[in-house]
Amino acid sequence: MEADILRAGFRAYRLAANATTTVRTQGANLGVSYYRKRMTYGVNYSYNELVTGDDDPIIPAFNTPRNKINLSFTGHDMKVPFSGKPNLGFGIN
Repeated sequence: MEADILRAGFRAYRLAANATTTVRTQGANLGVSYYRKRMTYGVNYSYNELVTGDDDPIIPAFNTPRNKINLSFTGHDMKVPFSGKPNLGFGIN
């Protein structure tokens, strides 16, 4: 199957092929970012639902939570301590 995908011009990074029936999922994502001079604040919300296939014995490994919130805080062009160089960046999720 991978050779067929490569011939079609696509590269598959992960194929879920361990379920014995068709599995359908649905979801949505919403995110907001607030940009400051050297800082960025962000929040996003994801909704993920397993629609069909929950009777398959492999599907309990679908370990994505139904509701997920992610907060982020990033900085860039900060001064490196004790040097004065503005090359420090960081990110916290």
